[in-house]
Amino acid sequence: MYFKKEEKIMWDKKSENYPRYNPNSEIFQNRVWEILNKEGAICKDYRLLDIGCGTGVYTIPLGKMFKEVYAMDISSKMLDILEEDAKNYSVNNIKTIHSTWDELDLKEMKFDVVFASKTPAIKESKDYKKMADYSNKYVAYLGWAGVKRSNIQNEILKIYPNIEFRKFDDTTAFKKWLEKESIEYKSTIFEDTLTREMSRDNAVTQINEYISKTDINLSNMEIENIIISIEKSGKLIYSLDVKLELILWEK
Repeated sequence: MYFKKEEKIMWDKKSENYPRYNPNSEIFQNRVWEILNKEGAICKDYRLLDIGCGTGVYTIPLGKMFKEVYAMDISSKMLDILEEDAKNYSVNNIKTIHSTWDELDLKEMKFDVVFASKTPAIKESKDYKKMADYSNKYVAYLGWAGVKRSNIQNEILKIYPNIEFRKFDDTTAFKKWLEKESIEYKSTIFEDTLTREMSRDNAVTQINEYISKTDINLSNMEIENIIISIEKSGKLIYSLDVKLELILWEK
Protein backbone atom coordinates (compact mmCIF):
# COMPACT_ATOMS: atom_id res chain seq x y z
CA MET A 1 0.00 0.00 0.00
CA TYR A 2 3.05 2.28 -0.44
CA PHE A 3 1.45 4.23 -3.27
CA LYS A 4 -1.54 4.99 -1.04
CA LYS A 5 0.78 6.50 1.57
CA GLU A 6 2.40 8.67 -1.11
CA GLU A 7 -1.04 9.68 -2.33
CA LYS A 8 -2.10 10.72 1.17
CA ILE A 9 1.05 12.80 1.59
CA MET A 10 0.39 14.52 -1.75
CA TRP A 11 -3.19 15.49 -0.85
CA ASP A 12 -2.14 16.63 2.62
CA LYS A 13 0.33 18.96 0.91
CA LYS A 14 -2.31 20.19 -1.54
CA SER A 15 -4.60 21.09 1.36
CA GLU A 16 -2.36 24.06 2.16
CA ASN A 17 -3.52 25.88 -0.98
CA TYR A 18 -6.92 24.28 -1.50
CA PRO A 19 -10.07 26.43 -1.77
CA ARG A 20 -12.10 26.58 1.44
CA TYR A 21 -15.81 26.96 2.00
CA ASN A 22 -17.06 30.52 1.63
CA PRO A 23 -20.81 31.20 1.84
CA ASN A 24 -20.30 34.27 -0.36
CA SER A 25 -18.93 32.14 -3.21
CA GLU A 26 -21.70 29.58 -3.63
CA ILE A 27 -23.05 30.74 -6.99
CA PHE A 28 -21.84 27.65 -8.83
CA GLN A 29 -22.78 25.21 -6.07
CA ASN A 30 -26.27 26.70 -5.94
CA ARG A 31 -26.80 25.74 -9.58
CA VAL A 32 -25.99 22.14 -8.65
CA TRP A 33 -28.28 22.19 -5.60
CA GLU A 34 -31.11 23.59 -7.74
CA ILE A 35 -30.96 20.54 -10.02
CA LEU A 36 -30.73 18.07 -7.13
CA ASN A 37 -33.63 19.74 -5.34
CA LYS A 38 -35.77 19.74 -8.49
CA GLU A 39 -35.20 15.99 -8.87
CA GLY A 40 -36.10 15.27 -5.24
CA ALA A 41 -32.56 14.39 -4.13
CA ILE A 42 -32.40 17.03 -1.38
CA CYS A 43 -34.41 16.44 1.77
CA LYS A 44 -33.92 17.39 5.42
CA ASP A 45 -34.68 13.78 6.41
CA TYR A 46 -32.00 12.28 4.15
CA ARG A 47 -28.54 11.01 5.02
CA LEU A 48 -25.74 11.67 2.49
CA LEU A 49 -22.27 10.24 1.79
CA ASP A 50 -19.76 12.66 0.23
CA ILE A 51 -16.84 10.83 -1.42
CA GLY A 52 -13.54 12.69 -1.73
CA CYS A 53 -14.96 15.66 0.15
CA GLY A 54 -11.72 17.66 0.35
CA THR A 55 -11.94 20.80 2.49
CA GLY A 56 -15.74 20.80 2.43
CA VAL A 57 -16.58 23.33 -0.28
CA TYR A 58 -19.57 21.14 -1.20
CA THR A 59 -19.87 19.22 2.07
CA ILE A 60 -20.66 22.15 4.35
CA PRO A 61 -23.59 23.50 2.31
CA LEU A 62 -24.84 19.91 1.97
CA GLY A 63 -24.76 19.70 5.75
CA LYS A 64 -27.25 22.56 5.86
CA MET A 65 -29.65 20.67 3.59
CA PHE A 66 -29.44 17.10 4.93
CA LYS A 67 -30.13 15.42 8.24
CA GLU A 68 -26.66 13.88 8.38
CA VAL A 69 -23.57 13.95 6.15
CA TYR A 70 -20.70 11.46 6.17
CA ALA A 71 -17.64 13.06 4.57
CA MET A 72 -14.80 10.82 3.39
CA ASP A 73 -11.35 11.86 2.18
CA ILE A 74 -7.86 10.41 1.83
CA SER A 75 -6.31 13.52 3.42
CA SER A 76 -6.49 14.07 7.17
CA LYS A 77 -5.38 17.68 6.61
CA MET A 78 -8.32 18.29 4.28
CA LEU A 79 -10.67 16.85 6.89
CA ASP A 80 -9.15 19.04 9.61
CA ILE A 81 -9.96 22.12 7.51
CA LEU A 82 -13.48 20.83 6.85
CA GLU A 83 -14.11 20.29 10.56
CA GLU A 84 -12.76 23.73 11.44
CA ASP A 85 -14.89 25.51 8.82
CA ALA A 86 -18.00 23.48 9.64
CA LYS A 87 -17.63 24.47 13.29
CA ASN A 88 -17.11 28.13 12.36
CA TYR A 89 -20.33 28.09 10.32
CA SER A 90 -22.29 26.13 12.96
CA VAL A 91 -22.80 23.06 10.78
CA ASN A 92 -22.73 20.26 13.33
CA ASN A 93 -24.12 17.23 11.49
CA ILE A 94 -21.03 16.26 9.47
CA LYS A 95 -19.09 13.12 10.39
CA THR A 96 -15.65 12.84 8.79
CA ILE A 97 -14.04 9.58 7.68
CA HIS A 98 -10.29 9.40 6.98
CA SER A 99 -9.99 6.70 4.33
CA THR A 100 -9.33 5.99 0.70
CA TRP A 101 -12.37 5.09 -1.39
CA ASP A 102 -10.92 1.64 -2.08
CA GLU A 103 -10.47 0.98 1.64
CA LEU A 104 -13.79 2.45 2.77
CA ASP A 105 -15.95 -0.20 4.40
CA LEU A 106 -19.11 0.98 6.13
CA LYS A 107 -20.49 -2.57 6.35
CA GLU A 108 -24.21 -2.58 5.62
CA MET A 109 -24.71 1.16 6.01
CA LYS A 110 -26.86 2.80 3.33
CA PHE A 111 -27.38 6.42 2.38
CA ASP A 112 -30.30 8.19 0.78
CA VAL A 113 -27.86 10.08 -1.46
CA VAL A 114 -24.30 9.20 -2.47
CA PHE A 115 -22.47 12.24 -3.84
CA ALA A 116 -19.03 12.80 -5.36
CA SER A 117 -17.56 15.90 -6.96
CA LYS A 118 -14.46 16.08 -9.16
CA THR A 119 -12.67 13.38 -7.22
CA PRO A 120 -10.02 11.12 -8.79
CA ALA A 121 -11.25 8.38 -6.45
CA ILE A 122 -14.12 7.63 -8.84
CA LYS A 123 -12.57 6.38 -12.06
CA GLU A 124 -13.75 2.92 -13.12
CA SER A 125 -16.58 0.39 -13.07
CA LYS A 126 -15.93 -0.92 -9.56
CA ASP A 127 -16.11 2.64 -8.21
CA TYR A 128 -19.40 3.38 -9.94
CA LYS A 129 -20.86 0.12 -8.63
CA LYS A 130 -19.64 0.83 -5.10
CA MET A 131 -21.34 4.23 -5.19
CA ALA A 132 -24.56 2.56 -6.26
CA ASP A 133 -24.26 -0.13 -3.57
CA TYR A 134 -24.07 2.49 -0.80
CA SER A 135 -27.19 4.28 -2.03
CA ASN A 136 -30.80 3.36 -1.48
CA LYS A 137 -32.28 6.34 -3.35
CA TYR A 138 -30.01 8.64 -5.41
CA VAL A 139 -26.49 8.75 -6.81
CA ALA A 140 -25.08 12.12 -7.92
CA TYR A 141 -21.71 12.57 -9.60
CA LEU A 142 -20.29 15.95 -10.63
CA GLY A 143 -17.34 15.31 -12.92
CA TRP A 144 -15.15 16.88 -15.56
CA ALA A 145 -16.63 17.05 -19.05
CA GLY A 146 -13.60 17.93 -21.15
CA VAL A 147 -12.57 21.42 -20.04
CA LYS A 148 -10.26 22.42 -17.18
CA ARG A 149 -7.90 25.13 -18.36
CA SER A 150 -6.34 27.92 -16.31
CA ASN A 151 -4.88 31.28 -17.25
CA ILE A 152 -1.50 29.99 -16.06
CA GLN A 153 -1.70 27.06 -18.49
CA ASN A 154 -2.59 29.50 -21.28
CA GLU A 155 0.53 31.53 -20.50
CA ILE A 156 2.70 28.39 -20.52
CA LEU A 157 1.22 27.48 -23.92
CA LYS A 158 2.30 30.85 -25.30
CA ILE A 159 5.89 29.85 -24.53
CA TYR A 160 5.59 26.15 -25.44
CA PRO A 161 2.58 25.80 -27.78
CA ASN A 162 3.13 22.08 -28.39
CA ILE A 163 2.61 21.02 -24.78
CA GLU A 164 -0.31 18.66 -24.24
CA PHE A 165 -1.89 19.07 -20.85
CA ARG A 166 -4.02 16.30 -19.40
CA LYS A 167 -7.59 16.27 -20.70
CA PHE A 168 -10.12 16.16 -17.90
CA ASP A 169 -13.03 14.03 -19.09
CA ASP A 170 -14.25 11.46 -16.59
CA THR A 171 -18.01 11.60 -17.13
CA THR A 172 -17.82 9.80 -20.48
CA ALA A 173 -16.68 6.54 -18.86
CA PHE A 174 -19.29 6.90 -16.11
CA LYS A 175 -22.11 7.29 -18.66
CA LYS A 176 -20.87 4.31 -20.67
CA TRP A 177 -21.06 2.17 -17.54
CA LEU A 178 -24.57 3.39 -16.77
CA GLU A 179 -25.70 2.61 -20.30
CA LYS A 180 -24.07 -0.82 -20.17
CA GLU A 181 -25.97 -1.53 -16.94
CA SER A 182 -29.21 -0.19 -18.51
CA ILE A 183 -29.47 2.52 -15.83
CA GLU A 184 -31.42 5.62 -16.80
CA TYR A 185 -29.81 8.88 -15.72
CA LYS A 186 -30.16 12.62 -16.10
CA SER A 187 -27.30 14.83 -17.22
CA THR A 188 -26.75 18.57 -16.81
CA ILE A 189 -23.78 20.49 -18.23
CA PHE A 190 -22.28 23.45 -16.36
CA GLU A 191 -19.75 25.84 -17.87
CA ASP A 192 -18.09 28.52 -15.79
CA THR A 193 -14.95 30.51 -15.10
CA LEU A 194 -13.79 30.28 -11.51
CA THR A 195 -11.45 32.92 -10.11
CA ARG A 196 -9.56 33.40 -6.88
CA GLU A 197 -6.68 35.46 -5.56
CA MET A 198 -3.43 33.61 -4.98
CA SER A 199 -0.12 34.39 -3.34
CA ARG A 200 3.15 34.51 -5.25
CA ASP A 201 4.28 31.26 -3.60
CA ASN A 202 1.03 29.59 -4.62
CA ALA A 203 1.49 30.80 -8.19
CA VAL A 204 5.01 29.35 -8.36
CA THR A 205 3.75 26.07 -6.89
CA GLN A 206 0.95 25.91 -9.45
CA ILE A 207 3.31 26.62 -12.36
CA ASN A 208 5.72 23.92 -11.18
CA GLU A 209 2.87 21.46 -10.76
CA TYR A 210 1.75 22.02 -14.34
CA ILE A 211 5.21 21.60 -15.85
CA SER A 212 6.06 18.61 -13.65
CA LYS A 213 3.75 16.57 -15.87
CA THR A 214 5.66 17.62 -19.01
CA ASP A 215 9.23 17.41 -20.27
CA ILE A 216 9.88 21.17 -20.25
CA ASN A 217 11.85 23.36 -17.88
CA LEU A 218 10.90 27.00 -17.41
CA SER A 219 13.58 29.56 -16.68
CA ASN A 220 13.22 31.91 -13.71
CA MET A 221 12.52 34.72 -16.17
CA GLU A 222 9.75 32.73 -17.87
CA ILE A 223 8.16 31.94 -14.50
CA GLU A 224 8.38 35.62 -13.54
CA ASN A 225 6.71 36.66 -16.80
CA ILE A 226 3.86 34.19 -16.23
CA ILE A 227 3.30 35.60 -12.74
CA ILE A 228 3.30 39.16 -14.10
CA SER A 229 0.75 38.16 -16.76
CA ILE A 230 -1.87 37.12 -14.17
CA GLU A 231 -1.45 40.24 -12.05
CA LYS A 232 -4.40 42.63 -11.93
CA SER A 233 -4.42 45.79 -9.83
CA GLY A 234 -1.56 44.50 -7.72
CA LYS A 235 -3.18 41.10 -7.07
CA LEU A 236 -2.43 37.71 -8.60
CA ILE A 237 -5.69 36.33 -10.00
CA TYR A 238 -5.96 32.65 -10.87
CA SER A 239 -8.79 31.85 -13.28
CA LEU A 240 -10.02 28.44 -14.37
CA ASP A 241 -12.35 27.70 -17.28
CA VAL A 242 -14.35 24.58 -16.51
CA LYS A 243 -16.96 22.36 -18.08
CA LEU A 244 -18.62 20.00 -15.62
CA GLU A 245 -21.39 17.46 -15.92
CA LEU A 246 -23.82 16.45 -13.19
CA ILE A 247 -24.94 12.85 -13.59
CA LEU A 248 -27.90 11.87 -11.43
CA TRP A 249 -29.91 8.71 -11.20
CA GLU A 250 -32.61 7.41 -8.91
CA LYS A 251 -32.50 3.78 -7.82
